[in-house]
Amino acid sequence: VGWAGSASEHIWSPVDIVRRAGRHEVAMPPCTERLDAFIARRAGSPLTDGEQITIAISLLRGMAALVATGQARCAGSWWLTESGRPVFAGDAHGEPAGVASRTLLLSLAGNAPRLCSLLTDAADVVTESEQFARVHPGLEDRLFAVGLPAPLATSVLALSGGVDVSARPMAARHDTIPTDQPRGL
Repeated sequence: VGWAGSASEHIWSPVDIVRRAGRHEVAMPPCTERLDAFIARRAGSPLTDGEQITIAISLLRGMAALVATGQARCAGSWWLTESGRPVFAGDAHGEPAGVASRTLLLSLAGNAPRLCSLLTDAADVVTESEQFARVHPGLEDRLFAVGLPAPLATSVLALSGGVDVSARPMAARHDTIPTDQPRGL
């Protein structure tokens, strides 16, 4: 899939190729996490509208590239690159691209009150190549009308059930240093 979709930023494609004696070596951008796993992991810290728009636009643009190259039925799954960009990676064991995209769009729709109907509309057409090609530009326009895309927060920090130390008296530093040791830093 990546060979034909290399012009798209949302298809996992080679970044460099080196010809060696009798073989080729291909450098691919590292992917850190499956997109569905990222969405599930973020359930405790819900995606913002901007993050949901970023994911939806990425899915639509990746599907548009696959439709344009005649590969809309190829199998694979959606991943995140190190920089947090959603990319479709071909894989013989994955789902057809349209089905994988539809599943993710519906997953987003369930947690996006402002975007729900728009994401559902996109999910309804993403598996039908001809219909999708006709409505894709309008879907993007509608998404941008709702809000601006935002980078995906792939490292979400959350408070843990730590111990409150504010009520405990602090020991003076000189009490913790043995008297026969130098007091320098």
